[in-house]
Amino acid sequence: MKPKEPELKSEAEGALTLRSTFKNSDVAMVFPGIVKILNIWKCSDNDKSMILGFESEETFLTMHSDPERHTFSDDQILRMSYILNIYRVLHNFFSNPESQNNWVNKPNKAAIFKGKPAIELMKNGGLSGLASIAHYLHSFP
Repeated sequence: MKPKEPELKSEAEGALTLRSTFKNSDVAMVFPGIVKILNIWKCSDNDKSMILGFESEETFLTMHSDPERHTFSDDQILRMSYILNIYRVLHNFFSNPESQNNWVNKPNKAAIFKGKPAIELMKNGGLSGLASIAHYLHSFP
């Protein structure tokens, strides 16, 4: 079952947005840690740009050089939240650092992964792919 993607309303509709909840400077401060996780998961810059929802690798690299100058979208903030969540759950599941860090790159027989590594769903599944992985991991006691 595919988890429902969070409904993001525009600020013009009077919705509380993640950007109104988190200061951009706080998100920019967390961003290098997100990139470090993606490095641990052996992601290329192109992979990182796809997983984080950037328009292109070039946009990601420009932003990465000075995250304080970038305005993060609600979508990007949610993606970072899922990445942190997935990372944390893997570190709770596995005591071995190699298993913690390599799980996303190993083929997985679970139905949502279709025999492919979780990183493929992260790269190609958008925000709902990240949400699916987080929900899958949280389904275990």
